[in-house]
Amino acid sequence: MPITTKARGPGAGGRTSTEICAELRSEVVSGKFAPGQYLPTERQLSARYEVAQNTVRRALKALEAEKLIAAEPRQGYRVLARANDPERGCPLAFVNWNSAPAESWSNIDAELLRELQLAADERGWPLLSMAAGELAPEQVLERLGTARSFGVLTSTLDAQTLDAIRGTGLPVLMLDQWIEGSGLDSIMQDGHQGGILAARHLVAAGCKRIAWFGWISPNAHSMARFGGVSAGLTGEGRPLTPELTFNAGPGEDLAVARRMLKGKGRPDGIIALWQGSCAAIKQAADELGLAIGRDFQLVGWSMEETFESRYSKIFGSGPVPPTITWSVRTMARTAVARLAQRRDDPDMPALQIRIPVRLRLTE
Repeated sequence: MPITTKARGPGAGGRTSTEICAELRSEVVSGKFAPGQYLPTERQLSARYEVAQNTVRRALKALEAEKLIAAEPRQGYRVLARANDPERGCPLAFVNWNSAPAESWSNIDAELLRELQLAADERGWPLLSMAAGELAPEQVLERLGTARSFGVLTSTLDAQTLDAIRGTGLPVLMLDQWIEGSGLDSIMQDGHQGGILAARHLVAAGCKRIAWFGWISPNAHSMARFGGVSAGLTGEGRPLTPELTFNAGPGEDLAVARRMLKGKGRPDGIIALWQGSCAAIKQAADELGLAIGRDFQLVGWSMEETFESRYSKIFGSGPVPPTITWSVRTMARTAVARLAQRRDDPDMPALQIRIPVRLRLTE
């Protein structure tokens, strides 16, 4: 008697949901479906595997439980960043605002890159560094996708680039920057507390005419530091006055420093919470025959890691004034740890994390 067979159709003995889940998992973790991309629909998968849609749905729910995909209403199942696994060589990306090659990055950016590499190495994670200053958002996404990055640390303030990265579903953390309303984790120096410490120190040192010297702008660093100085002086009964508020942005700080230090009405205490600001004050003081510590007091700002190699050299053979310092190493390690948390729990609320500062006194 001849044996006859029936062609298998949906629900007629196709693969099990476990087998389908294993095959889809392999395709997701291999990068066939990139983070942010949608899987084929349940109907398409049902036809592909010749099973009922309920079987496909069970497989997809299993992948969702593993946090490899997520169901989105009326969209389907989107691949999550967890599919890119650092244990399989997928890198953590540092998307920097610079347009120049890494070897010519500024002091803080170069130190951040070095410390991020060390922090990533401690976890066995590869690190991808990208100078994105002149890249279009789609170019940034292309490089992240090609490398299969599993998360992004970025110092860019370009809203289009940030939106594009977030659209991939990758966990994103703003490093040493912050944008109000961005909904992103942010890790910055605690400029507000630094301003308070500087103000309190000069009041305790007996200064009567305490001045702010630095950038006043919507920049997050400027607002935090200026706000801290204002709060600190007000709390000590010495509110900052307009005539002692010197707005000195990049490129104009030396001219403003010369104007501030001329005449009898110059301040006897100056808070300058940028290295460039301190350098301008030192140069102007030398030109006018004034000495820091004798004719006026100064509180500056520096990374701990470059205090000896860069910052202290601003003052030549003279004494290094009291300085607010912070650790870029602490920032890098905190950033990597926070991104690891967000990778495990993408729905955590965004946090603003501030790296501690201290007042460093020198002889």
